[in-house]
Amino acid sequence: MSLSSEPNASTPSPPTIADPQGQAALALVESLIYKLLETGNLSGPSVLDLIQRAIDAQGEIAAELYADGESLSKSIGILTQIQISVQIEAGST
Repeated sequence: MSLSSEPNASTPSPPTIADPQGQAALALVESLIYKLLETGNLSGPSVLDLIQRAIDAQGEIAAELYADGESLSKSIGILTQIQISVQIEAGST
């Protein structure tokens, strides 16, 4: 057994959350979207329109919010994943 301070290369480090408040907010909003779909308070097309508006808004304010394109790509990627998930869910209800 080694007592060195070197991390074991075979043991992956746990993922870090860069913005835990943002992750929590996203999880809450996504849960709310699915509950509103489930109860019929929002239709699939309405939710998809809301998500598309969020994607469009990200693009419009990108220069102000993001110093690099990577953060914008990640943000839009997350919204796109939610959009695809809602499309699948809305198609099955």
